[in-house]
Amino acid sequence: MYDKEESEIMCDEIRFCLRTQINGVVIGAQTNSHVVDVELCKRFIDTAEHMPVTFHRAIDDCKDIYRSIESLIQLGFKRVLTSGGEGNAITNCDKLKKLQREFGQEIIIMPGGGIRAENIDMIMNKTKCDEFHSAAIIKNIVLPDESQIHLMLKKLQS
Repeated sequence: MYDKEESEIMCDEIRFCLRTQINGVVIGAQTNSHVVDVELCKRFIDTAEHMPVTFHRAIDDCKDIYRSIESLIQLGFKRVLTSGGEGNAITNCDKLKKLQREFGQEIIIMPGGGIRAENIDMIMNKTKCDEFHSAAIIKNIVLPDESQIHLMLKKLQS
C-alpha cells in the first residue's frame, strides 16, 4: 500500500530502470482491502513501457489469490512471484500446482519462499513450474550462499 509520494518514487525508479536498460522490474501494490491495486499497478506497467513486469509476493497477502492473479493477467503482468499464499512454497505445493495448472498458460507462476537446493526438485516436480525464486540463504546468514545457487541451477538444467 503506497501513498502518492511513494507511488511517484516507484515510478521514478521504474523510469531509471528503463533508462539504464534493466531487463525487468518487480513491483506490487494492493489496497487496504487486500486486493490488487489495479489503478496503481496499471500506472506502474504503463511507466515500464516495454519492460517485463513481475508482481511480487504481495499477492500472497491478497484475500483471493485466484481473482488477484486474474487481475494481474488482465493488467499485463508477465509473471507473479508467489508462495501460494500464507506460508512458503514447500507447504503450499498443492496450491502452487493448482495455480500453475489454472493460469500457467497466461502468466508465469514463479514459486518463492523457502526454496533451497534440497527441496527444489520436489517443488519443481510437484508444481510443474519452470521458474523459481530463492534467497539461497542458509544457516541464517544474510548473504546468499553461492553453493546453493550452483546446486539449484544444476538441478534446473538437468
